[in-house]
Amino acid sequence: MVLSCIVVPLDGSRLAEESLVHATRIAKSCDSRLILLQVLDMNQSGPDRGVESMDWRLRKLQAAEYLAGVAARLEKDGLKATTQVVEGRASEQIVDFIRSNQVDLVVMSAYGHGGVSGFAFGGTVHKIVAEPECSILIARPGGDHEGPAHPYRRILVLLDGSQRAAWAVSVVAAMVEEGLPEIVALEVVGSPEMPRTCPLTREEIKLREKMIECNRRAAVRYLDEVRTQYPCEPSIRTRLEVSPNVVDTIVHAADEEDVDLIVLTAHGASGSAVRCSGTVCRAIAVLATRSVLILQDSPVRKTVNGSDSAEQWTTRAIHSE
Repeated sequence: MVLSCIVVPLDGSRLAEESLVHATRIAKSCDSRLILLQVLDMNQSGPDRGVESMDWRLRKLQAAEYLAGVAARLEKDGLKATTQVVEGRASEQIVDFIRSNQVDLVVMSAYGHGGVSGFAFGGTVHKIVAEPECSILIARPGGDHEGPAHPYRRILVLLDGSQRAAWAVSVVAAMVEEGLPEIVALEVVGSPEMPRTCPLTREEIKLREKMIECNRRAAVRYLDEVRTQYPCEPSIRTRLEVSPNVVDTIVHAADEEDVDLIVLTAHGASGSAVRCSGTVCRAIAVLATRSVLILQDSPVRKTVNGSDSAEQWTTRAIHSE
C-alpha cells in the first residue's frame, strides 16, 4: 500500500493544526501528495448571509489565505502542499473529496475549533471514522510538540494473528525513515467467548484455559514470523500479552511503551469493519490517549472509470508488500 495522496482537513484552529505533524512526517517518508482542505459551512454564516454575500466572499478569501499561509510554512520544511476550499457540511464534503480524489490517507486532529471536550473526538471526526473511505489518522492534541523535522521514536502496531494485521507492519516500515523508529508489534491473547446462563463448570474452565494456552503458543509463532521478516531495519520488537480485557491491555501497553503512534487495520482476523460498534478497532480509536492510524485494508471504493473493484484493491493491498 502506497500512501501517495494525503488530505489534511483544517478549520483555522491551532488544535486542528496538530495533525500537520503526522501528515508531514508521513508525506516526507512516502513522498506523498499533500492537500490542505478547509470546508466552509453555510449554516455557520448566519440566516441573512447568502453564498453571494460580501461576508461569505470575505470568508472564502480568508480561508484561501489561511491555507496558503500554512502551505508556505510547510514549504520551508521542504514540503509542497496544494490547497482547496470547499463549501457545505464538513463531514459530507470531506467524504466527497476523499472519493473524488482517490485519497489514501486523511489526517485529522481529534478536535478542532470547538475545542477539547469530554467526548473521544469531535463530531466531524466521529462521522469520518463511522464511514471510512480510506485510511485515517486521528491525532491526539498535545501528544507531540517536536514538529515534523523529528521522526517518530516508537510506533505500536497491533497484531491479531491475521495476515491483514501483519501487513500493517510492512506499511509502517515503508512510511518511516530507514532505521527509525522502533516498531513494537503487540498481540494480546484474550479469553475465548463462552456464553452461558450460569457459571462455567470445572471442565469448561479447563477447556477455556487450554484454548488460551493454544492461542498463546500460536501467537508466539506468529510474532516470530513477523519479526524474522525484518532481520535488520527497521527495528522490530515483539510483545505478547495474555489478558481477558484486550482493549484496556492495548491502551496500557501504548502508554507504558510511550509510543508516538498506534497503528492497526480496520479489519482483522474476524473480518469486522471499523464502522461496526463494539469492535476492538473502534474501541482503541475512542479510548487511546495516543494518536491512532487506522489502515483501511478493504476500502469501500466503487469502480470508477474502469478502476479496480474493492475486492481487487483489497487483494493487491494485502499482498503487495
